[in-house]
Amino acid sequence: MKLISMKKAVAGALIVVSVAGASMAMAGGKHFFKELNLTSEQKEQVKTQRQSQKEQMKALKEEMKAIKARHKSLLENYSDEAANAFADDMAAATRKMVLQRLAGHKAVYDILDDEQKAKYVEHTDKMMEKGMHGKGHGHHGKRGHHDGYED
Repeated sequence: MKLISMKKAVAGALIVVSVAGASMAMAGGKHFFKELNLTSEQKEQVKTQRQSQKEQMKALKEEMKAIKARHKSLLENYSDEAANAFADDMAAATRKMVLQRLAGHKAVYDILDDEQKAKYVEHTDKMMEKGMHGKGHGHHGKRGHHDGYED
């Protein structure tokens, strides 16, 4: 029972990350920025910000990868203490990633003028909605549950 609860907590954290990631990728996509009619100065600022965001996210993804690598060991040597530590570490890493993505959104938003901000908010809202409720979005996409079980 405790393993199921941990599994649900980790799955929930991964869904949050994938939704936030899909939102940032879509909201920050090159195609969408063309629709905003950015000035040359804004384009350069967005490019710089996105590069910085990419580098910061790379480090956070490596941290998450290291945590996920402990999963097999946890299955082979399960204890409540180890499971709780794993879940806490996953939650902390997920929180860092979500906060980093939100900071990236805010940095881009601050570059925009009022009209561009309205378009940006509208677009990101649509992407968040699609990411949460659309087909083929989220952690498992169209494949469904990877373990064959339904929640």
